[in-house]
Amino acid sequence: MNTISVGAAERSLADADPTWVRHQFNESLRKGGLPCVRVVIQTSKLNLVLQTRNCSAGGGGSRPPNGHEHEVLNLWNMDGLNNVPFSEKGVVDFVARVKRLIH
Repeated sequence: MNTISVGAAERSLADADPTWVRHQFNESLRKGGLPCVRVVIQTSKLNLVLQTRNCSAGGGGSRPPNGHEHEVLNLWNMDGLNNVPFSEKGVVDFVARVKRLIH
């Protein structure tokens, strides 16, 4: 299943609309911090777990990304999600772009 977590909330990537992402992002900010954002994508061509740098430590990949995964990683970086701070807009834009790729 493809999922996204923003702060303490999680939902399927397909159901993560901009309003939900913005609400969760702003709720985390209101509680005092930039949210940890994690995205899990598992399809026949993709097997990725992405997380923003402010999340607790997680393991890196054990193999180089394939071409499809590299494309998703480029989107992640393009939307600034490999940086701290990152923006709500970056999360919303990434979700929209990656949903188009996997559907």
